[in-house]
Amino acid sequence: MANDQNLGVRVSVLEVQMATVAADVAEIRANYVTKAYLDERLGALRAEFNARLDKIEATYATKEDLRELEERLHRWMVNMFIKMFLTLFFSLGGLEIALIKIYLHQ
Repeated sequence: MANDQNLGVRVSVLEVQMATVAADVAEIRANYVTKAYLDERLGALRAEFNARLDKIEATYATKEDLRELEERLHRWMVNMFIKMFLTLFFSLGGLEIALIKIYLHQ
């Protein structure tokens, strides 16, 4: 009789332990994800982040871009100054020669 009671207690304890294990497994399945699913979601988030980063890079300039722009503007201004000076110099020189020829022919 005592063995039957011990056996019944053991079975009850095992049933409680199995119910606890089953509840733990259900909680794990409900709250945790598989490695494959995690990798899939991280890949999607990484792609979304890279798309946003590309959009930001297309919108804003870097310091290197600004330096290159400054150099190009500087070169353009120097070239325009030289062209304007040469144009003015040669046009005034041509005007002076024309006036001298007109003066000498009169």
